[in-house]
Amino acid sequence: MRGPGWPCIPAGVTAPRCQTTRLRKSREGSRVAKIRETTALRVSVVINTLNRAQCIAAAIDGSLRQTHPAAEIIVVNGPSTDSSTSVIAEFRDRIRIVDIPQANLGISRNVGLSSAKGEIVAFVDDDAVPEPNWLEHLCTAYTDENVGAAGGFVIDAASGEYQWQVCTCARAGEVNTNTQGSLDGFVLPGADPFLYLAGCNMSFRRSAILSVGGFDESLEYGYDDAEACMRIIDLGYRIRVVPEAKVRHSPRANDVRDDAMMLRDPYKALASQAIFVFRNSAERGIPPDPEAVIGRQLINITRHGHALAQQGHLNAETLATYLARSQQGVVDGTRIGQSPRPMRAFAAPSMLAQVVQLFRNMAG
Repeated sequence: MRGPGWPCIPAGVTAPRCQTTRLRKSREGSRVAKIRETTALRVSVVINTLNRAQCIAAAIDGSLRQTHPAAEIIVVNGPSTDSSTSVIAEFRDRIRIVDIPQANLGISRNVGLSSAKGEIVAFVDDDAVPEPNWLEHLCTAYTDENVGAAGGFVIDAASGEYQWQVCTCARAGEVNTNTQGSLDGFVLPGADPFLYLAGCNMSFRRSAILSVGGFDESLEYGYDDAEACMRIIDLGYRIRVVPEAKVRHSPRANDVRDDAMMLRDPYKALASQAIFVFRNSAERGIPPDPEAVIGRQLINITRHGHALAQQGHLNAETLATYLARSQQGVVDGTRIGQSPRPMRAFAAPSMLAQVVQLFRNMAG
């Protein structure tokens, strides 16, 4: 379609040289402007860690070696009992270090968020190493002012296979880490399932993540990334997946899983899912029967525990503990999920600013 002021050029007739030159210069100018806009973005990188002395240095070093240099790198160190503190201290001249007493990922993420000064806040796990152009690729998403979050793909460092690609999550908790096809239906307010970003490779426009109250600190293990993305989408922001923005992940044992990503203590995983599901049900009625959803998950975890015992990974005593922890996770998660979401006090945008942003995003 021709806009007003454009000359009508018959088909097959080449546009005058001066006009094509102006068009080319206009496109080049727009491209240069976008490059300048991207390189001008100030990005804070946050690494949340706990007892990861064997790998935290690689995560920090990878964050320092970016083609788009981070404005700052913040390491939030929980109550580590290994040599993590001394390893992190070796970088103290090039990073900011924040120590916290809680072994809680949601709290750790929010502390990093509140400490960050960049307009974009990027998160990478302490057992992952970002590729050198990670931030450069992530920043391309933010040339659109309506984008509130962007993330990339996660590669298993040992096998080279993808662990997380295009991730979607249902409000009943079911997750797909390799969603195919168009994403249009996953990015609208109220979408179910909705698009989310893998926690070890995600970034947020700081104003957007503050607008939704940061991360849910009651989600100690799992769904913290999905829940934040869900609320950002519901507020009207867009989320972008940038496949070129990659991190290499070397899963390490923690208090929930072993090095092979095998669940060894189901308490936090079940509690987090129950909280997520019951809160969604209370706010939107999705799912309509949260007890049934969590009941099915408890059955699956129970079967998994018995399978571990049959394979020799659990004995009679540890199996009993595993099953008891499963049941307690459901009980506690159900109770917490029926209470309002805790909201950390941030210096967030005003309600008017949030409403204006919502309508701008819907119009865009």
